[in-house]
Amino acid sequence: MARRVHILAMLMLAGTTACVVPPPLALDEPDAGLNGVPRILSVRLADGKEMAEEPAVVDLQVGAENATMTVYDSDLGDTLYVQVFVDYDPGASTPPRSHCNAPPSPSSAAERSASCPMVAVCGADDTTTNPHRLLVEVYDREPLIDGSPVFRAVPAPGQATARTFSLNCLAATAR
Repeated sequence: MARRVHILAMLMLAGTTACVVPPPLALDEPDAGLNGVPRILSVRLADGKEMAEEPAVVDLQVGAENATMTVYDSDLGDTLYVQVFVDYDPGASTPPRSHCNAPPSPSSAAERSASCPMVAVCGADDTTTNPHRLLVEVYDREPLIDGSPVFRAVPAPGQATARTFSLNCLAATAR
């Protein structure tokens, strides 16, 4: 009887063992490492002033010039995609009012910058409905137009980070 139990136990163990194959370790192969989350380090307006997050309020004129987005990603080969939304609502989503890219740095720097046009962020109609919610988001994959949330979804294993600002849109001044 003991011999039968021993044989049965050996058969059960043989059926539960498996060979574990480690993932590839070369950085140019899938599963070679973790996918770092991109970050927004700063958003600077054309005048050099850094935008402060809520509860501070950012004043932006209709037709504003470019803003410089300083972004960071530990995945040095990723192109980073930045999008700017005003009053984004997942139930009635509108496309981004600005977008730009930060390609991989030739010097392999994790921190890089992109110049994003701000000319369409504030429209004339926006000056009468202040304040607004300004959402700046960075992605390490190109965002999908038809994903969920609309205009903001990224294909797996993509990552995203957002910063939110309170925005007042101001009428353009004569130059």
